Amino acid sequence: MDDTARVLAAIKELGRLYSGFAWESEVWARDGLRRSPYRALVLFGLSARTKDRLLVEMCTKFFRLYPTPQSFADRIPVDKPEWRGIVRAGQRPFVESAVGIMARHGWEVPRDRRLLMEIKGVGEKISECVAAYGWGDDALPMDGNGRRVVDRICGYPIDRGSTHTAQVRNRLKEVYESNRGWMAERAVVMVDIHEMLRLHGQLVCGRVTQCHLCPIADCVSRTRPKSDNNGAAVDTGMWDEWRDLLLEPVDRAFPDNCTGPVKG
Repeated sequence: MDDTARVLAAIKELGRLYSGFAWESEVWARDGLRRSPYRALVLFGLSARTKDRLLVEMCTKFFRLYPTPQSFADRIPVDKPEWRGIVRAGQRPFVESAVGIMARHGWEVPRDRRLLMEIKGVGEKISECVAAYGWGDDALPMDGNGRRVVDRICGYPIDRGSTHTAQVRNRLKEVYESNRGWMAERAVVMVDIHEMLRLHGQLVCGRVTQCHLCPIADCVSRTRPKSDNNGAAVDTGMWDEWRDLLLEPVDRAFPDNCTGPVKG
């Protein structure tokens, strides 16, 4: 079995295993009209080396201070002392650079990923996050959890380098593009693949593997046989807090050029 077949089999099994979990395409269908590219940029930009619980607290305070990009316009130069307890010193270059880019683009977050990556601290992963969660475009962020799952399923060498991560992301995109019909039959969009892999990496395929809970029969790295009762307990609302932070506080008309994920 080649890696494409293994990835497709894994998507099918993970979709079944976590069938009660709402993937991004489902959440977008419900909440997309209130999604904010600005909030997506801030949340994912501040997420580096920050646990989800602390990130939620940090961003809640940040958005209370700066609810929209335009709120920076009245406070330039930014009063840095007010960031204490909200933004860590190492995150300030990201915020300052993001403010500069938004100011140059009429206080809007650029949709072009190349422009996004002009912001300090924004690489492929964060630009993919903003594209997927802020704009509803086809994108595949790929975090360490998801990459670890793919590495094990396909027998790739475990390499924490960014080059390897980009290679895995691009390979998954190729699999998606060449199997759009198959994906459409299962109502899977590109970012859903990221979420399936990320969730499985958090719950089952972590640094310490729990192969007996994993339904992926063709994983090259499997060390234990499957049990009859596959799966780990999952809280279906475990990502709700940070997803809610991506929403504008009041309903608004979504920009005409934001169409949301297209299935297949």
